[in-house]
Amino acid sequence: MKAFGIALAGYILMFVVLFATLTAVYFALGTERTFVPGSYAVTPLWIAVFCFFQFDSGLVAGIVVSKLSRDRKVPLILAGMTLVFGILMALPAITSGVNATMTRDGSLTNMQAMMQAQTPVWIQLIAPALAALGVTAGATLMSLVGQRRS
Repeated sequence: MKAFGIALAGYILMFVVLFATLTAVYFALGTERTFVPGSYAVTPLWIAVFCFFQFDSGLVAGIVVSKLSRDRKVPLILAGMTLVFGILMALPAITSGVNATMTRDGSLTNMQAMMQAQTPVWIQLIAPALAALGVTAGATLMSLVGQRRS
């Protein structure tokens, strides 16, 4: 049960890191470089940034969970949770389809941007895999660092 608790804490950490970095990037890029003009469809720049930080948040969580648990199974539990929860959260968007007819005018608050953003379905499918790969990479990195110290 302790292993699951540490993995769950890692998942929450991953969410916090991703939310904080994407919020900062949204403010840095602004509405016009985040969204295609006049719509809620995200730009290729935003997709690239999102994918990078999706992996990065998993990397951070994988490192922290590895340090906390010292059990190689816990990062695998976290990677599995990431895949399962990510796919479950993507299902509504995948099955409902995207309303590409919505138009946007002016700038948006961060909350409006999160609620209205239209990302391609393929992004929603690979995002959990990117985060799980990040978790695995972080755990592997910590394992390699631990081997060098012994």
